[in-house]
Amino acid sequence: MDSRLIIIGQFLLIGLIAWPSAPFQTSLLALLLAGAGCILGAVTLMYNRIGNFNIRPELKENTELVVQGPYRWIRHPMYLTVLLLCGSLLAAYGQTYKYPCFLGLFALLGQKIAMEERFLAERFPEYSSYREGTWKVFPWVW
Repeated sequence: MDSRLIIIGQFLLIGLIAWPSAPFQTSLLALLLAGAGCILGAVTLMYNRIGNFNIRPELKENTELVVQGPYRWIRHPMYLTVLLLCGSLLAAYGQTYKYPCFLGLFALLGQKIAMEERFLAERFPEYSSYREGTWKVFPWVW
């Protein structure tokens, strides 16, 4: 799949999940997911500066491989951040029709990760050994 289509689909699905089609109901689960997503996103940005990553899976010319901070354990913490924040919206809105959007987002991010990892392996010879010692997105799961 073309990376531009993945990005368009990603933002479309995030928009459908975030669209306020019902009253927002604060729950403990929604707060925990949102808090975890915000903290992980902020810490990730401390280690991987905005100029280093790309919204598209293709690498920028001056991309550096980051293996500190959350990257010590998770290769794609920003994707986990997106999933946590969207999960918090699912919990807050409680509308089951948004669940397929979340599953679609998860699938698109999986495709995006696969593309990005190919590019990282081509650019950085040490990426394959880094990949062996880390989780892709979810620690102990994937």
